[in-house]
Amino acid sequence: MDQEDMNWQAGRKVLECNKYMLTNQIQFDVTFKVGQEEKEVKAHRYVLGSRSSVFYAMMFGSLSGTSFNIAVPDIEHEVFQNLLRFLYYEETNINEESVTGTLYASEKYGVTDLKEACNSYLKNHINEESVCAIMENAKLFNLNDLLTRCIDFIVQSEATAKTFLKSHGFLSLSRECLMSLLKLDTLPVNEEFLYKSLRLWSHKNCEKDGKDVNNSENIRSMMGDLLYQIGFPLMSLETFWKEVAWDNILTTQEKDQISKFIVGIHAGDVMPFLTNPRKKVISIYRGTPHKVSCNLNGDIDALKFKVNKSLHIRGLILLGSLDYNPSTYTIEAKIINSDNETVAFFSEQSVTNTEREFQIIFDNQCSVKTNQEYTIWLKMVGPPSFQVMSCHHSVTENGVNVIFSESEWCTNGTTVSYGQIPGLLCLIPL
Repeated sequence: MDQEDMNWQAGRKVLECNKYMLTNQIQFDVTFKVGQEEKEVKAHRYVLGSRSSVFYAMMFGSLSGTSFNIAVPDIEHEVFQNLLRFLYYEETNINEESVTGTLYASEKYGVTDLKEACNSYLKNHINEESVCAIMENAKLFNLNDLLTRCIDFIVQSEATAKTFLKSHGFLSLSRECLMSLLKLDTLPVNEEFLYKSLRLWSHKNCEKDGKDVNNSENIRSMMGDLLYQIGFPLMSLETFWKEVAWDNILTTQEKDQISKFIVGIHAGDVMPFLTNPRKKVISIYRGTPHKVSCNLNGDIDALKFKVNKSLHIRGLILLGSLDYNPSTYTIEAKIINSDNETVAFFSEQSVTNTEREFQIIFDNQCSVKTNQEYTIWLKMVGPPSFQVMSCHHSVTENGVNVIFSESEWCTNGTTVSYGQIPGLLCLIPL
């Protein structure tokens, strides 16, 4: 060994030393048999235990044993190598092929930073083709913010929702994910289209299970409780009988009950199918973002507003960092009525974004009544953000007119003309 090899630690930082020891296989003291092929992977107990509570328990705690030859049949070799590279020197090598396995490995061994890196990767790769697989991962690994991002992508427009419902990924969606989607009151497509999509999903899954797809009982059995999330009573009588009733998925009694409901002859009968119309999300902007600094030190931004027709408020559109780098804000927001009651709120929490503009969704949807005054109350702490400029006192979108006015609660300079709070996210009947 030459002098340089003997003094390899010189000039290297901690992570660089870790990388050198892993790469050059120096003083390994634990061996893993990885994947179905049981490929041998060696590592250092100290490094693993210092970076993961699960590995610590395995190496030094209550789960440790006398043998440090450990079988890991449920993680593929390349994914396990990715895990080690992250633990040793924080390299993330996440791509479309490895992200699911890496999520599983980070969850299994409690490596939360790697799990968050996977979460961020998936958030930035949501599109019509990937959204189904990403939803499944979000459900499986309890990534609620990622699941929300997927849903927001799907419901952003009728065109996007229809593309999603016609995709190959949709046909492979799990029952649990499909149920969560059909329960949404913000899916911007009509009930006839949803039913046809459900019928295709059921046909595909019957075929997958080797069941006769021409047997309506098999299709109905595959649909199960999903069928009750379709709003047959919201269809016209002509559409119901022309587009739905012919396929014999519904029973004769159900067809009769739905038909009577459609024409108003239901006398308080309990209807098992959806009867409340879905809503679509609209964004109501009051101005245009400009690269003008808005300081966010915890002072209050506030605006009053009125609407010309009743609707629901879903959330707020906010402005982010001036330099487009990932920025974290601590945000608290609420909608307050004229009786000083909070009718919707976004609990104080940290939000990281990389965009000029981003959204927050209230913990509850609130109903806003015609011509009554409400106040948007916002507290943000973080780096200076864009401001919205050249704002309008009155804005109309999809027949909804919003009139803004200034609030005495504002202490951070937001006015009808400029400031934070560029817009509202609203729900209106489909």
